Amino acid sequence: NIRGEIVGVIDLRIRFGHKPEDDPRQALIVLSTTNGPMACLVDQVESVISLKTEDIEKQVGAAIGIKDEAVLGVVKNDGNLTILVDLVAIVEATNNSLNKKMA
Repeated sequence: NIRGEIVGVIDLRIRFGHKPEDDPRQALIVLSTTNGPMACLVDQVESVISLKTEDIEKQVGAAIGIKDEAVLGVVKNDGNLTILVDLVAIVEATNNSLNKKMA
């Protein structure tokens, strides 16, 4: 229940084939999807950063072993590389997969 609205939650640990964990650092990231608001349970949110579109290197998914449709790109931030994951695409793919199984 987020702001009075019931929202589905996807545990990204389970989605990526890991065992679920109960950790106080876990956080929910709320997304706007084509099916309405959804939330992703993540291990933790380390920081929130602002990016410029021109700083994002695109089409790097294959180079790092992730399907391109799940990766928005990579950005160098304070000397570190940060992978920008398309959570909406992952959530919608999960929803589509569940809908096919239930049909």
